[in-house]
Amino acid sequence: MCVSGWSSPRPRKRVAPLNGSVADLASFIRNDAVVRMDLTRAIEQALEIGYQLGYSSTEELIVLLDAMLHYAPPFSESSLIHCTVLSHAS
Repeated sequence: MCVSGWSSPRPRKRVAPLNGSVADLASFIRNDAVVRMDLTRAIEQALEIGYQLGYSSTEELIVLLDAMLHYAPPFSESSLIHCTVLSHAS
């Protein structure tokens, strides 16, 4: 479900290339008709039953994934990120 207060992505000019992993995923979706059809159908079905996804197409999903990976810190086992929302005292 969409995080409260987030709006759907708006089309924007590409200033930089997609993140490598996102570009690979976008290419996979674009070049495989079955995957593209199934993902499109899954998004449409989720929206029809009331889920607020924050995106309404595969293109918008790719834009969101690219933005998330652009701003996310690189993975490092030596400096894992601690998320207080998910942690709780035992």
